Amino acid sequence: MQDLPAILALFVSAFLIAFSGALVPGPLLAVTITEAMGKGTLAGPLIILGHALLELILVSGVALGLGGLLNLNPVIGTIGLVGGLVLIWMGSGMARNSSRTAQQAMAALRRDGEHDIAPQTGGALRCVLLGAACSVSNPYWTLWWVTVGLALLTKALQISPFAVGAFYMGHILADLVWYWAVAFAVSRGVSWLSIKSYRIVLVACAVFLLAMGIYFAVTGGTTLLTG
Repeated sequence: MQDLPAILALFVSAFLIAFSGALVPGPLLAVTITEAMGKGTLAGPLIILGHALLELILVSGVALGLGGLLNLNPVIGTIGLVGGLVLIWMGSGMARNSSRTAQQAMAALRRDGEHDIAPQTGGALRCVLLGAACSVSNPYWTLWWVTVGLALLTKALQISPFAVGAFYMGHILADLVWYWAVAFAVSRGVSWLSIKSYRIVLVACAVFLLAMGIYFAVTGGTTLLTG
């Protein structure tokens, strides 16, 4: 398959970009910590299942609706430029606030030992629904998908339908890996990251986001100018 290198590159890019976003504390992290206290390690995958089903609907709908628009260079260029600028904004913010973000994330992960979060009860469906609800109600999630997500999805559609699947799988796998690890750590009382190591990971992800942002912004701007 001639497109295989491009598909693999998109998979890796989608994974790393999504993983960078997952590292920043938000509603999904809070819910995962709370649910893991009552349901254990399985809470992480169940919450991400709800998140993944919502995003599968979103990706399918956008992919089906974008077909004709991808023949228009102004549309492609605008999506790439805006997505690139948002990635640059995200990367610079992540690098600038890496120390504070690491402290907040580690504090959240360690709260289970202080018993200030009541263990939650309920079935698996509760976790799945919470995963979807936390996503759709988060303004940051919407902003990400109308900018960065749309830029990545546009790139995937330009390659092949298989690339769309690779983008989706890479994106969801990143969330699954991180939140499953969080649920495991909380349920077992494991302290597996220090603030310093967390910050190093954040800075590395920030550098990657900046590089991808520059790439998307330059290619998008070039498409606009030449289109």
